[in-house]
Amino acid sequence: MKKLASALLLSAAISTPAFAADQGFYAAADLGSVSFSSASLQGTSFASPSSITVGGGYRFGQYSGVVLSAEVGYSMISDSKANFTNATVTAKSSAFAGYVVGTYAINNQYDVFGKLGFANTSTDLSGTGAGAGLTGSSSKTNLAFGLGGNYNLDKQVAIRAQYENLGKNDVTATGAGIAPATIGFGVSVVSVGVVYNF
Repeated sequence: MKKLASALLLSAAISTPAFAADQGFYAAADLGSVSFSSASLQGTSFASPSSITVGGGYRFGQYSGVVLSAEVGYSMISDSKANFTNATVTAKSSAFAGYVVGTYAINNQYDVFGKLGFANTSTDLSGTGAGAGLTGSSSKTNLAFGLGGNYNLDKQVAIRAQYENLGKNDVTATGAGIAPATIGFGVSVVSVGVVYNF
């Protein structure tokens, strides 16, 4: 009976991936969909773009069951356009974020995390057609937060899904024969990515 129990435990240990290490460096890459809240010009909204985020962090260790990490990431956001009858206004955006991350393991395969920190978002506006000459540029640092979860394939590789709110960046559009208009680009991202533990 003891031999059978030992064999079952060994089999379970081999077949069940171990969760990520409590300490050490990791890298991450995420594909996301960006939402711009309140981003409209003369009643026309900017389309939701996609994003690619690359980054990484360091896990300091486990404290009261929660693994604490520091993480940074740079997001490249695709162009977002607002189309008018004779003009198109394009917003080019990017973001850099730094977080403190707390991760809690549900079991060997699944864990959840929350992150809190700061994000700097930059947006540049340009116009074509009747909007040629329209410009605008702004960069702002805001409080940022996120929530998500990991599925650990093994000790080194995990798949993660997350939501991040990067705050709001107000951009004033000028030129092209319009009165100056302030556009509030409230940036949030839903993404899926891969984490590699070194």
